[in-house]
Amino acid sequence: MLLTIPEFINTLPRRKSEETIRRWIRAGKIEPQPKLFGREYLILDTAILVNSSPEELARKRMQDRIFNGKKYGKKKNTLTARLTP
Repeated sequence: MLLTIPEFINTLPRRKSEETIRRWIRAGKIEPQPKLFGREYLILDTAILVNSSPEELARKRMQDRIFNGKKYGKKKNTLTARLTP
């Protein structure tokens, strides 16, 4: 079953804010990774919080880039990119 963020908060032992849950999602601390549908995240009711160290998260992001071609980090300023030869 899929849960919205407010429904997921009610399943936690201690109440957290919606923004905290969004930060956890963006940081990859909830497994399996919630899906974004429109403007709303949907989280499996079996999802768990994974307390990963920053090194583990960086390694996971690198593996994602290698296997999926995802790009992380700063994006080039498109205006500057067009002006430079």
